[in-house]
Amino acid sequence: MVGIIVKVRDALQTTFLKSAEEANQQTAAIKRRRKFTPATLAQTFILALLNNPKASHDDIASVAAASGVNVSPQAIEQRYSPSLTAFFRALFEKMVKQVVASEEVLAPKQVPMSVLFCDLRGFAETSEAMSDELFHLLKRVSQTLDVVTGKILSHSGVIGDFHGDSVMGFWGWPLRQDDTAIRAVQTALDIQSEFRKIGEQEDRRDQAGHFKIGIGIATGIAVAGKIGTRDQVKVTAFGPVVNLASRLEGMNRLLNSAVLMDRATRDRIVEVPNTRNLRVRGLGRIQPFGMRAATEVFQILDESESLTAEELAQFQDALTFFQSGQWHQAEELLAGIPDDDAGKQFLQQYLQRTDSRVPEDWNGAIEMTSK
Repeated sequence: MVGIIVKVRDALQTTFLKSAEEANQQTAAIKRRRKFTPATLAQTFILALLNNPKASHDDIASVAAASGVNVSPQAIEQRYSPSLTAFFRALFEKMVKQVVASEEVLAPKQVPMSVLFCDLRGFAETSEAMSDELFHLLKRVSQTLDVVTGKILSHSGVIGDFHGDSVMGFWGWPLRQDDTAIRAVQTALDIQSEFRKIGEQEDRRDQAGHFKIGIGIATGIAVAGKIGTRDQVKVTAFGPVVNLASRLEGMNRLLNSAVLMDRATRDRIVEVPNTRNLRVRGLGRIQPFGMRAATEVFQILDESESLTAEELAQFQDALTFFQSGQWHQAEELLAGIPDDDAGKQFLQQYLQRTDSRVPEDWNGAIEMTSK
């Protein structure tokens, strides 16, 4: 038993904590809780170690051997492969079944996290057109949502909830993750990439045919954990950051965009080597429908966005003039942006609604009047 605790302590120190003292304190506390068996604890961290690049193959094999968890060498060698989603899911489910009695593991906690909402576009129109084939439609929706959930899980996220034809995923619970925003953004990019591949393959088009996606990502403090009644329990997250991610996802319809994120998410990814090649632009301060405060909104430009670097810089200059109330100068710069650009269309529509007259109480923020 002592040997297993030592392995777990080493895993804590290597993977999650900053000091040996913290690792010792954490494992000592865990050892005192009888509801937690050492083997269960080891399984929990094997799951995390398998998806952590800092953990070596020897670390994983050693902890697995000490706890009696069967992890094949093939699984360790191929631990970043999407094909292992089923393996991760099975191991996580096994771990949850063993620790579900511990309220401390799944109890709601306030934690820093990143939240992603992904919605299927065209669902209402497709369901109306296929009203006589609802079972076939359900199968297609399930296949499409499986793409989304698979990508969330492959980046160590948690499936928080299904809201009709949308999915919520989040990072930062139950295990601490310092790179939640990076994981969320990479998940969004992978979902986009997979949908493009599906569209190019005739034998798979029926899975996601007529469906496009809209994704919203927000980062901040939220409460996550197990909620529900004695008869029905689920894991979810709630709080202002969750509401913001949902509103950002909905804004995609109005802005004709695919992926939107808040300032907190954007600030966490701009200096990361793997994301420096992302093309990101600000769309201004926007007050989402139903929310009191405005937030800075950023768009991840995908391959379909044809703006050059010069045009992108010109748009940002136009946005600066727009926010400062210099609308004539903003309109002059917007005139040089391609007409099919969604950002240009968004600002021009607002200018037209106000007849290009700056309100006396203008604070630089656009208030959305619908979801």
